[in-house]
Amino acid sequence: MTSLKPLGTSRVFHTFKPISAPNEIDYSGELHIAVNTYKGCPYKCAYCYIYGYTRVLDLENPSTKKLFRGRFKRDLEALERLNPSKCTMYISPSCEPLSLELEKRYGNTLYVLKTIREYSFIDVVILTKNPSLLLEPEYLEALNRKNMRVEASIPFLDSRFEGYAPSPSNRMEAVSSLTKEGFRVYLRVEPVTPSFGGIVGQSKVELELLIGEAKKAGVCRVISRCLILPIGVCKTFPTFYKELKPYYQQYGYRSGTYYILDRHVRLKLIKPLYDACRIYGVELWIYSNVTFKYPMLAQADNIYLSSRHDISWRY
Repeated sequence: MTSLKPLGTSRVFHTFKPISAPNEIDYSGELHIAVNTYKGCPYKCAYCYIYGYTRVLDLENPSTKKLFRGRFKRDLEALERLNPSKCTMYISPSCEPLSLELEKRYGNTLYVLKTIREYSFIDVVILTKNPSLLLEPEYLEALNRKNMRVEASIPFLDSRFEGYAPSPSNRMEAVSSLTKEGFRVYLRVEPVTPSFGGIVGQSKVELELLIGEAKKAGVCRVISRCLILPIGVCKTFPTFYKELKPYYQQYGYRSGTYYILDRHVRLKLIKPLYDACRIYGVELWIYSNVTFKYPMLAQADNIYLSSRHDISWRY
């Protein structure tokens, strides 16, 4: 699957960000697009990669996008005219789509979910730290279990880097309820964070407990990657950045507005998560860093490259 480059996509879409398409000439096959229903994120997690490209104003004051609903509807109509055989829509990789405060005020994500039910060729992936909102009656009514999955972010057993997000226990309870409702739910243990200086990343014990709870909640797949350290986080969480920067300088490299760890270091950090997933029989997908030109490959027989440029361990 190649990167989408031609057609002047920024002129075609206002609220969509095309991620990939089967070829660079037309959209006759499957298309992957991202839709961010808000600007910024109210959870302000210390490790968030959006500090690498999001405006400080949006980080401090998350809000709706200008004329979002009208533009989204027009984008859907333009998408339909392109006639893709299938489209996977990711909501929302660069913001929290289910913030209770933003949804009560603007309702953009609920609007999107209700609107896309009319388009049978669209599969939906919701990335969230607040899966419990999906259990509310109006959201359950808007969701289509057949063409949708939820990716719930629970990288830690406590809230040490997620002071404004719902508690991990609240999220895991919602995951359990959603799987009982018949939804596919994947767990995003992202990022796996190194322990260095005053920063305490996930221990082997913590990861085993986390995956054990996920297994009991009905999760069959875990998605993960190691922390990419955004330089912009120094303005909001200076201690987090200053403590980890020497480690990333020693064991990694700078790429644009991020520091990225070397491949062998990432694999070493991921290994305890791999072991935990193997113990509980949960499939593990390692997502390659977005700033890489080529996917990360490891020299092991039990790792393979998927069609989405991920890496997966299977047992």
